[in-house]
Amino acid sequence: MTRVVLFSYGNVIAELRSFFAAVDAELVALVLPSNRPPHALAPARAAAEGVDLFVQPPASEVDALAKRLRELEPDLFLVWHYSMVLPPALLSRPRFGSVNVHPGLLPDYRGAHVLQWAIVNDEPETG
Repeated sequence: MTRVVLFSYGNVIAELRSFFAAVDAELVALVLPSNRPPHALAPARAAAEGVDLFVQPPASEVDALAKRLRELEPDLFLVWHYSMVLPPALLSRPRFGSVNVHPGLLPDYRGAHVLQWAIVNDEPETG
């Protein structure tokens, strides 16, 4: 079973549970960015689902988080709806690497509200 650490700040655990089960993956931790308030349900949902919850510290203090994540023996980092850059100390942890899911086509649509701007600009497709 693939062990996944999710980097996100939305309330996405429930939505991803069935997907993870379908691809024989286990969500072992949720990492919230420290530069945004967490979705109101994210910490409670993580606790109810038995998922470890972390908050990404500033880059100068990331070694402790990297150590804790390494102890979980992750196979994959999934970065989805996340607003911070992951430092190399984190990116080197998972066995299979990291995947960033972005809703906008880069580099044109990056930052906040990428889907809304794609709609406003009448784009035929998006990320």
